[in-house]
Amino acid sequence: PLPGGATVEGGGSGLHVVAWVNDLWCDQEAARAAAARREGVQVYPLSPLYVASSTRTKELRPAGLVLGYALLAPDQIELGVRRLSAALRHMTAADASTRRRAPSG
Repeated sequence: PLPGGATVEGGGSGLHVVAWVNDLWCDQEAARAAAARREGVQVYPLSPLYVASSTRTKELRPAGLVLGYALLAPDQIELGVRRLSAALRHMTAADASTRRRAPSG
């Protein structure tokens, strides 16, 4: 499972899903997608594809990542989710470490 949990939508499409990462905001999508790529997982931030007039306000919505799976076997999907989870955990830990080191004042 993804750290902090995620809501996955669009599984019936047969090509991709959107994972709404509950404890991240949309301004963190690009950094998380880059971290996933470093782990060997290709995901895409949702923001460039986002329709601003939708029911979820862009500024207030959680991070969304597009995950394609059309050409993958189930074991490849499981491996990709584990790698994505590791990348997100690593980034979350790095964020927490940075906050602890930030000077106050």
